[in-house]
Amino acid sequence: EIVELMFENFADVWKIRSKIILEGMEALVTKNLYKIICLRRDSEIEENEMLEKKMRILGNFIKPEHLDIDPKRLNNARVERAIAELSKMSKFKTPRDKM
Repeated sequence: EIVELMFENFADVWKIRSKIILEGMEALVTKNLYKIICLRRDSEIEENEMLEKKMRILGNFIKPEHLDIDPKRLNNARVERAIAELSKMSKFKTPRDKM
């Protein structure tokens, strides 16, 4: 009912900017429900910590040549920037922010 009322009041805007409105509503709902949607049980937290530990161990072992990547083509600045960007993902709450 609330959503219908919102759309009635913004009918003209809806026609022009429907995508922006829907994305904004998705962000609003997701941010407000984030703690409920992403509620993790203790077992999930432990599982995630174990997986993170294993990934760190593999990260120290696996070299670019293991992945058929020519080490000469690697750009350390780019790799570090990619790592930093991927590390930020857990801070974002909405799917759009994660993209």
